[in-house]
Amino acid sequence: ARRSASTSITLTSGSSFRIPPTRRSPMTASPKRSLKVMYAEDNVVNQKVLSKMLSRAGIEDITIVDNGQKAVDACETQAFDVIFMDYEMPIMDGMEATKLIVNRHPDANVIFVTAHALEEFKNKARTVGAAG
Repeated sequence: ARRSASTSITLTSGSSFRIPPTRRSPMTASPKRSLKVMYAEDNVVNQKVLSKMLSRAGIEDITIVDNGQKAVDACETQAFDVIFMDYEMPIMDGMEATKLIVNRHPDANVIFVTAHALEEFKNKARTVGAAG
């Protein structure tokens, strides 16, 4: 039988984490995974795309918020394994939200999902405590 390869996510900081392999047919959905994920993104299309990708990976516990302030507020009442963060959002941007979240919850894993790929952005994201 063919074995599934594990999924590895490498962060801009150089650290990485793995999602262990599963045994499944290519035609079936991934088994459920117990990760609790938050996605802070104001664009509805992007919300749907990442949600679908996570669901296909077997992650079903997904909280979606549409601005940085809501992300900060959600972290006060829930613990997340991973927080995917957009940079440009109304009310509070992703940098400020990440800074507040990491200051209050130092073990938070915040990963930016953004079109900003310049080294300057990556450095600024690391400075506020983002994992990638």
